[in-house]
Amino acid sequence: MNFDELDAEIERAAAEYQRQRAELRTTAEQLERLSVTVTSTKREVTVTVGPRGELRDLKFPTAAYRSMAPAELAALVLRTAERAREQAGAKVAELMGPMLPTGLSPQAIARGEGLPEDPRDFDFLGALRSALGKEDRR
Repeated sequence: MNFDELDAEIERAAAEYQRQRAELRTTAEQLERLSVTVTSTKREVTVTVGPRGELRDLKFPTAAYRSMAPAELAALVLRTAERAREQAGAKVAELMGPMLPTGLSPQAIARGEGLPEDPRDFDFLGALRSALGKEDRR
């Protein structure tokens, strides 16, 4: 490889870095704004959660909750919040999926799975080559 080819390769790598950095910034902004709202089937409760499943809002859009036993209402709030958390996790996975190296599932990571126990078990160089569109030369 001569100096001109090396210079061109460095320029290409720098441009790719800037592209990925801008994409990451955009995704981070989208994640910051992400929220999911779910309403129970009979409209007794509405729950809004953020990207990590944290509760952001809890509303009772109708008076239907008033006739419920406390334990029944509590269980309904928890079920509705869980549905909202699942949907938020799916949206996070959808946003993050394109940025993950080949072989890592955003859905599995969102469930706390999918990462090797020992980081040495993950082929970081292979994932980097794949992300950059380079073939593995081993």
